[in-house]
Amino acid sequence: MRNVLFVFFLSCLFLSFTGEIKTEIPHTDTTVLVCTGKYAKRYHARKCHGLNNCKGDIVSIKLSEAKKKNLSACGICYK
Repeated sequence: MRNVLFVFFLSCLFLSFTGEIKTEIPHTDTTVLVCTGKYAKRYHARKCHGLNNCKGDIVSIKLSEAKKKNLSACGICYK
């Protein structure tokens, strides 16, 4: 268990120095992709593999509308 925590700590430290950790905040007037499936909870910036399991249609809506529907950002698109 100690080894796992140590490796995790080192990887976080490495990512912080390389600048790979990014937080993108999209503009509110942009459009995003949303799955219309029953269990969809995220919005996407582009066609990503997070939409591969969508059971409904994939539609494009405004970001502000997605936020009104209490959808959160995709962890793949918005790193």
